[in-house]
Amino acid sequence: MTDLRTLFVALIALLCTAQPAHAAYQPDCTSRTYTVSYTDNAFKVASMTATKTLFSLTSNRVKLCGASMDPRTAFADASLSGVVCSLGSATSGNSAIYLPALNVMQTTMSASQGGLFGGKDLATPDTNLAVVLTCTATGANFGSGSATALTAGKLWITVSTSTLPPGS
Repeated sequence: MTDLRTLFVALIALLCTAQPAHAAYQPDCTSRTYTVSYTDNAFKVASMTATKTLFSLTSNRVKLCGASMDPRTAFADASLSGVVCSLGSATSGNSAIYLPALNVMQTTMSASQGGLFGGKDLATPDTNLAVVLTCTATGANFGSGSATALTAGKLWITVSTSTLPPGS
């Protein structure tokens, strides 16, 4: 799985050096990996939907050049029959604009996107600059409001961004 992750990071780097929509500009992509564990406060909610803001883009010129979601430890709880997570913004209807829902109750799959997303960023589909992980449970709530019901789970989310020059 480590080799697959290394290959994906190399692919992101290659895609970020490809000719962008802004012909005179070659973006420099910066990647950061976020680890979300089952013990995170987001999963204490007495709800079947949990959201966690990973970060906020600093301006409308910041573009996503790639994203990946990699379940490292399967999410588990005896009362849950399913957990899926997606990456998008906090705006209703845009919870999966970057990565579609992925089953995180198994570790055999991962989701990834590369390239400049056709210039798509959080300022294009909506004006919300927050990059948000949204997870949905089937069968029970994630928690009681003060404690999580989950007994296991760890998810890596790697997001690569590039900042366009002023006037772009």
